[in-house]
Amino acid sequence: MSDEQRKIPLGSEFLRLVWDQERKCKEDFDEWLPSAGIKAPKTLDALGTALSYLDRIASCWWGCREGTHIEERLVGKATSNARAALELLRSGYYDEALGMVRQIGETANLLCLFAQSPELHERWKIASEKESRTEFRPVKVRLRLEKLRLPLPMDEETYRLLSKQSVHVNPQTSPQSHNILGRPMLGGYFQEAGSLLTLNQLGSMVGWVLWLSVTLVKPSTDRSVFVEASVNLLRSIGAINMNTIENLFNEIRDSNRFKGTIA
Repeated sequence: MSDEQRKIPLGSEFLRLVWDQERKCKEDFDEWLPSAGIKAPKTLDALGTALSYLDRIASCWWGCREGTHIEERLVGKATSNARAALELLRSGYYDEALGMVRQIGETANLLCLFAQSPELHERWKIASEKESRTEFRPVKVRLRLEKLRLPLPMDEETYRLLSKQSVHVNPQTSPQSHNILGRPMLGGYFQEAGSLLTLNQLGSMVGWVLWLSVTLVKPSTDRSVFVEASVNLLRSIGAINMNTIENLFNEIRDSNRFKGTIA
């Protein structure tokens, strides 16, 4: 059967079909969220508050410190990544959103290192491109934080799982397979597990970025509101994440109820 017989659109008509599909996915997400338990709606709301504060921290809303604005730009990059990740999440592109989350995690780890070591912060600001790649690449930053025995915004296991799922291509790559059957899909289709997973991972990294941004940028206003917003976001996050999602799927697959539905 030819494409014409199947009535599969081409050109701009295909793009309009995809955009309609993405709009429907967003509508499905918005309709599902209020019934998604207690934590998920709170996480999205707290995420909105955190992003509002980060947007203003990055744009000198409370007064300009002048200087190079290196820290503000770093915060702005993470904020832009987070807003893009949320758009991808609502459109059903969960893998791509998680790729953004990994980038935010790299920034969060870097901010954490700078908050603990002003000396390294200053060294990073004047480092050449080669020195930056050598001394401040993600693995080096993580190892430095581990040596300091500090909590990591993004630890090695989470980083590895995000890389495997959403960044690195391998023979086991299965796009958008965030469902109990492990069935791959293209973007534009709502998946409950993918939505919860991505929302939690995104909220976690944004919460860390907000907390650490205040330490480095020091906006000239009451900083307790930022700390409170960060804590609210981090406390709202549910248990589903990159480290737990597969165990949850396995428990459901092993249950008699699930076996009965596929028998």
